[in-house]
Amino acid sequence: LEGITEGKIVLTQFMEEGAEADSADIVDGHFVLEANFPEPTHVMLMVEDKQIPIYFYAENAAMTITGHADTLYRAKIVGGEVNDDERMFRDQTGGLYTKYGLDSLYKVYNETKNDEIMVEINAAREKMDIEIEQIEKDSIKENSGAFYSAILAKQMSFGLSAEEIGDIISQLDPELQESDLIQGVADEMEMLKQTDVSVGSFTNAVADVSYMVDESYPGDAH
Repeated sequence: LEGITEGKIVLTQFMEEGAEADSADIVDGHFVLEANFPEPTHVMLMVEDKQIPIYFYAENAAMTITGHADTLYRAKIVGGEVNDDERMFRDQTGGLYTKYGLDSLYKVYNETKNDEIMVEINAAREKMDIEIEQIEKDSIKENSGAFYSAILAKQMSFGLSAEEIGDIISQLDPELQESDLIQGVADEMEMLKQTDVSVGSFTNAVADVSYMVDESYPGDAH
């Protein structure tokens, strides 16, 4: 690390049961952290007493982080398949913001506060989200054995029905479907199966009834 010779580096990993932190000394701008990750894990790395961290996926691989202590979020990370796969995915989606004109639309809206511009923004975002979703689906299908595909599958599962989640999980390699990450998604899917009840299941179970207003009823006002 540039910009620091001595200090502490703190690595925080996020799990279902909460966050867990580990630290190491920075000596002459260098630090070494050793850990065992059963599966690639989303972590936060920051220099103690500095405010801006970097987020990445830590895994059981030799990983090198090079950057400046004051701008750690810009650090370069080498090593680890998941981070490489994430970068490739970001490269695919990174230009969509400009493609749909959102950068210029937001600039105009910030200057004018024109509600019609906001309507255009919402329409553009909807189109962009549809394209991102298709890229996610294609990425999972084409890289069904990559752990980053499991990460995408989990991200995509939010707000979906049990059936839709099942369709996404089925695209992953069987071994990946057994990972803790996807097992957690599968557990949520099973819970949804208990609550995924369509409106039609209620109305279909009820006989057709014609309702009439009793005009002789005076109402609460009387």
